[in-house]
Amino acid sequence: MAIKFMDSFSHYGSSNLTQKWTTVGELGLGERLIVTGAGRCLQNAFRLRQVNVGPAQGPVWHPPYAGLTEGVMGAGVSFNNADGAYSNVFCLMLNGAQDINRTLTLAFASNGTLVLYKYASNVVTELARSVKAINDSSWHSIAWTFKTSTSSGASSVYVDGDNSNPWFTFSGNIGSNSYTDIQLGQCFGGSGGPMFYSDFYYGNAQTDLKGDVRVFARLPNADGATLQWTPKTGVTHYTQVDENPPDAGATYNSNLPVGNIDTYKFPAIGIPSGVVYAVQTVPMMMKSDTGFRGATPVMRQAGVNYVVGTQDAIADGSWLYYPQCFETDPTGAAWTVSTAVNDEYGIKETG
Repeated sequence: MAIKFMDSFSHYGSSNLTQKWTTVGELGLGERLIVTGAGRCLQNAFRLRQVNVGPAQGPVWHPPYAGLTEGVMGAGVSFNNADGAYSNVFCLMLNGAQDINRTLTLAFASNGTLVLYKYASNVVTELARSVKAINDSSWHSIAWTFKTSTSSGASSVYVDGDNSNPWFTFSGNIGSNSYTDIQLGQCFGGSGGPMFYSDFYYGNAQTDLKGDVRVFARLPNADGATLQWTPKTGVTHYTQVDENPPDAGATYNSNLPVGNIDTYKFPAIGIPSGVVYAVQTVPMMMKSDTGFRGATPVMRQAGVNYVVGTQDAIADGSWLYYPQCFETDPTGAAWTVSTAVNDEYGIKETG
C-alpha cells in the first residue's frame, strides 16, 4: 500500500495545528505546543503536557478516504510516564470521539511497559503488554502495526527500529472492523513530565512499517522554472510562501485562470545519501471567490512539469494545509536523495 501522511512538526507553529490535523482533541484539555528545536535532528517537536484536571489530548487526523482497517503508525517519542493512568501513544477512534465510541489504543502503562487496549462502553480491556519497558526521557522510535477485526484482528509493536523483533504481538478481537480517525497522544502529567513527538508517519498497510525514520521539513528558498501565479507584492514568488510559521495570509501567491502553475526550489537536507521512502507536498491554500476551486500538486524533474496526486477542493475563507504523499518520483522511479532534493515542487490550479 502506501505512506499517506507525515509530520515533522517543523513547518508551522502551535496555532496552525488544526490547519494540518482535523481537530485538537475531543476534550480540549491540556497544552499542545510545537517546540522549536526540541525534536530529533535539530527539528521541532510536538509537546503534550497536562495543565488542567483531566488528560492532555493530542490532535486528531481524519483521513480523506475510506475507513481505517489496516496500517502502521510510527514516531519518535520521548516520555517518562510515572502516572497511574494509561498515557496513549497512538489511538484509533470511531467518528472522532474517544470517550463515547470504540477505540483501540497503544499506550504507556505506569511502569513504562507498552500496552494495547480497547475501550467501549466505559470498559477498558487490555489486550497485550510488553515485557520490556521504557523508563527514561530519551527519544525512542515506536511503531505500531494493526489490522482491524472483531474476530481476526492483528497488532504488533516495534521499538527503536528493530523490525524483526516486536515487543509484543496480538491476534483476535481488536474492538471494531474499522476506525475513522487517528489521535496522536493523550497523557496525564503526574511526575513523569510531558510527552514529545517527532517524525510521525502513517501508512495504510502493515507492510508500510519503516522503523526508525526521519521526516525532514523544507521550505522554498528560490523561484522555480514555472511562475504563472501572482505574488501579493513584488515579483519574487518563493518569498510569499516561505514563512515558518505561516503568516495568516500576509503574503501569498494567487491565481484565477485554471491551468496556471507555480513551482519552487527547496534546500538540501544535509544528508548525501540514504533511502527516501516518500515525499509529501504540503501546500497551504484558501479560496476567496465563489464557486468551486481545485488545485493539484506539481513536481518538476529534468525540465518537465508533472501534475501528480489528486485534486484538492480548496476551502472557502480558511487557510488549510493539503498534504499528499508520494512514494515514487514523478516518473514512477524510486526516490533518491538527489531527486527528492533537486526536484521543484509547486501547485496547479485544476478546477
